[in-house]
Amino acid sequence: MAADTQVSDTLKKFAVKVTTASVRERKEVLGELKQCISGKELPETAIKGLCKLFCLTPHRYRDAASRRALLSVIGLLAESQPEILATSLLHCLLNSGVISKNGAPSKSTGSAAFTGLAWTCLLVRSVFSAPEKREGPIWKKLVEVQSLLLAEVVGGAQAPALRSTLKNLSNMWKRVRMVWSWRSRNDPTDSSKKYLGKVTMVQCIITILDLL
Repeated sequence: MAADTQVSDTLKKFAVKVTTASVRERKEVLGELKQCISGKELPETAIKGLCKLFCLTPHRYRDAASRRALLSVIGLLAESQPEILATSLLHCLLNSGVISKNGAPSKSTGSAAFTGLAWTCLLVRSVFSAPEKREGPIWKKLVEVQSLLLAEVVGGAQAPALRSTLKNLSNMWKRVRMVWSWRSRNDPTDSSKKYLGKVTMVQCIITILDLL
């Protein structure tokens, strides 16, 4: 009972502090959260709530230290409760304002999408590392979300973020052969159809970067 109370109190504190402008407070509350949930199995509702809070940060966390601290917490949850974490995080990324609804990427959404892409790359490495895992509705949703985030980065992010993203995705695609997955999983009638041209363009850019 005491442990449950500690987790509840830590989650409540995180909900209050997650959007603080202080980098020191962010690192502190994220460190407390990571320590509190380590080795514990959280209720599905708690993970859904955490994912909603995580998705408040891409537009706010501009420093690398805060982003790394949050990514570490997401990685811990991906190891302990992979399917619930992946399902909840992908849903929240689609509905949190990280992806522009009007199809017009901006500098703001491009920067936020850069962070979201790092989260999806972590999911690929931890939740979908085995080839047999790269099937089914959750994997298809990840491919959809990643393609939308990538379109935002290409359309709105600054050049350093774009180049970093392309290199990271290039390395990941080589490891898990995601290029073929993208082409086979994206149905022409899928809602992300209008982004496929940009995805193809990015694949060409990745090929060029590999030759440099």
